[in-house]
Amino acid sequence: MSKWAILCAATLCLSPVLASDWPTYLGDNARTGSSSEQLSLPLTERWTYSSPIPPQRAWSGPEGRTVEGKELRDRVKFDDVFQVAIVGNRVFFGSSLDHQVHCMDADSGKEVWSFFTGGPIRLAPTVQEGWLYVGI
Repeated sequence: MSKWAILCAATLCLSPVLASDWPTYLGDNARTGSSSEQLSLPLTERWTYSSPIPPQRAWSGPEGRTVEGKELRDRVKFDDVFQVAIVGNRVFFGSSLDHQVHCMDADSGKEVWSFFTGGPIRLAPTVQEGWLYVGI
């Protein structure tokens, strides 16, 4: 078992996924980007994570290029923001800037733990059955 798997097993003591959880990119495997949860208005901001520098895209887009008379555009922009997964009281995201996975307390915004990976994390992590999966 790798150090990464041991870290995940040791640090993730998560309850089963609830309706209010957002365990992967856009919330679920169907990528619906929606939830059945009802929000109480007015909404208030509890905390904000401020990165030391804004995320940088790995590859510039094809904007401005024309091929066979068609202007090319990005099909997907995925590493220009920190994509999150939320399960229970924990917010998980990876960073392409510091090559770390971060776990934040959802109520306070304080960092619970972080873990250095072997490279930049450009996509959202996924939580499944108490395990946190991150691609680098």
